[in-house]
Amino acid sequence: MAFEEFKSDDVVDAQIIEALEDTARWQGSRPVTGGGMFLVRSAELAYALSLDEKTVGDSLGRLEEKGWVRKSGGSLENPAPYWHILPR
Repeated sequence: MAFEEFKSDDVVDAQIIEALEDTARWQGSRPVTGGGMFLVRSAELAYALSLDEKTVGDSLGRLEEKGWVRKSGGSLENPAPYWHILPR
């Protein structure tokens, strides 16, 4: 059993928020919102946090419902959506 299976939803959600807010983590050539927030794919978050993609996807869904993150469209080359933190 992987460690992330034992993490509570709140712990995973906090990790996702922290990762999306960490602009140093997402440097390089990547899309940004009009407000300067970096757009990140769920697979990138999963890899960066050593979590499985389902756990990250579930967390992003919860955070979107709470108004913490927003999903943005993908691209023609990769239709997987991007995610970004909503400034507070």
